[in-house]
Amino acid sequence: MRVLSELGVELWVADLSEERRAFAVRAGVSPARVLADFRTGLPLVDAVDLVTPADNHRELAGEALRAGKACFVEKPLALTLDEGRAVAETQRRTGGILQVGHIFRFHPVTEVLRQRLDGGLWAPSATVRDALRASSGRARMWA
Repeated sequence: MRVLSELGVELWVADLSEERRAFAVRAGVSPARVLADFRTGLPLVDAVDLVTPADNHRELAGEALRAGKACFVEKPLALTLDEGRAVAETQRRTGGILQVGHIFRFHPVTEVLRQRLDGGLWAPSATVRDALRASSGRARMWA
């Protein structure tokens, strides 16, 4: 909530827990924008940031994408390869924006690793190199 608020986002919060909804209000979210069911707010927002247990990412990301919302999913995207593929297939079908969060993307350690990789000091697997290079781009996250 803090980062999105600092970015000037009109923040909505949905949570099944009354305690966590109360926390959102205490943290400065307008009570009118704190909901028990995120589906209620889908018509009112441009994007969804899923900060939920991974076992429901497929269902919730799918609902957001089918509603035409950009969807940022905190990692992991899914618990299984099949669930991850299902989310990716929903994104392809809807043409929506889907991004998986990587908490270390802007961490100073990540920058040092990127510099060493780009400088040829290390020769990691292509997967790590590609992941770090991809994380340095500016992806369009919000609709």
